[in-house]
Amino acid sequence: MKDFALFKMKQGFYEHWGIPEIHFPVPVEEMEQLSTTGNIEFPMILYWLQEYSTHNPDKWLDIEEAMGRLAELLAPEDDRDTVPVEGDTWYFQLSPVDLSGEIVTIQRQEQLLAAMQPLDDGRLKVSVYRPLDSKSCQYLVSLSGRPHPEHGINMRENNWEYALDSSATMGNMYASERGESYLSYWEHGIGLKSDKSSVPGWINMHTLRPMPMNVAAVQVGVWYMNSGGDL
Repeated sequence: MKDFALFKMKQGFYEHWGIPEIHFPVPVEEMEQLSTTGNIEFPMILYWLQEYSTHNPDKWLDIEEAMGRLAELLAPEDDRDTVPVEGDTWYFQLSPVDLSGEIVTIQRQEQLLAAMQPLDDGRLKVSVYRPLDSKSCQYLVSLSGRPHPEHGINMRENNWEYALDSSATMGNMYASERGESYLSYWEHGIGLKSDKSSVPGWINMHTLRPMPMNVAAVQVGVWYMNSGGDL
């Protein structure tokens, strides 16, 4: 885990870019370079916010609006409702997900970050609802590895089967208790238990609208490029 220092941008920065006035996290080892150049690019700022969010469960809601705004500023013009997101060894599709159907979700505390369902070939389609921390991006990339034609992915036939199995591990319960992002499985849609009784709070999320696909895609791209795809 990185040690972060916090700094505030110069007067006028926040108003100019429409970013909430927060203290931005910078890894301590990067502070000398920052003080020398006085310049830092938006993708790196977003990446550091993703990292800081992952490791500071009591602060993530305070910084997510700034994360979302940075992603909007970085996103290329693209109004498609289906966008492929991929690297050399992974692929998923950003597109609308039916929250009233069988889904695997990425959640944090009482919030829905992303939801996924299978495409016809077992690969994943994903919708994103809130800014993604590093751990959430890592989930999406690791669950979306390109399956081997004979051996599948991690001994599962396809990505959807891998996501189902991953959502059932005990690690998700421990991550939830720590306030981190975690995977969850909803057989009958979000907010419905296995007996189809409703879960207060979660049942109201059926009507959530995902963020624009281009804004979601740039967040995963920023994380992947700056983390080196380190899983």
